[in-house]
Order: sequence, then C-alpha cells, then structure tokens
Amino acid sequence: MKYYEKSPFLLAKQYCDDPLSLTDEEIERLIWEANASIREMLESNYPPDNEVVKKINDRLSYELKYNLKIIF
Repeated sequence: MKYYEKSPFLLAKQYCDDPLSLTDEEIERLIWEANASIREMLESNYPPDNEVVKKINDRLSYELKYNLKIIF
C-alpha cells in the first residue's frame, strides 16, 4: 500500500521541485500513470529531451501513417 501513497500529481510536483528526490520506482510510476495534465506540467518545467517527458509522450502518443504521431 505504501507504493501508492503518493498520487501521480504529487510525484510530478516532487519531480518538478527536485528530480533526484524520486526513487526509480516512483519515476516508473510517474511515467506509466501520468495523464495529459501531468504531462503538460512536466513540459512546462523541462525541455522536450528530458527522459521522463519523452517516455510519457511516447506512451501517450499514437503512430499514424507516413511517420506522423498524435499525442493525447
């Protein structure tokens, strides 16, 4: 139960304040439980090449024909 003690929003806020304060497990949770609003929060604090932002964008995207991608 302690694993889910922090909500995805709190994990994102903590990551924005100090990315080194999250454990590897918390970062994985953030990546897999982030929604569009959390993604926007992280994108407003980090560049697009940030590894966590990239992984969230990959998870929330859909590949189309002709190398196009939609991000939800």
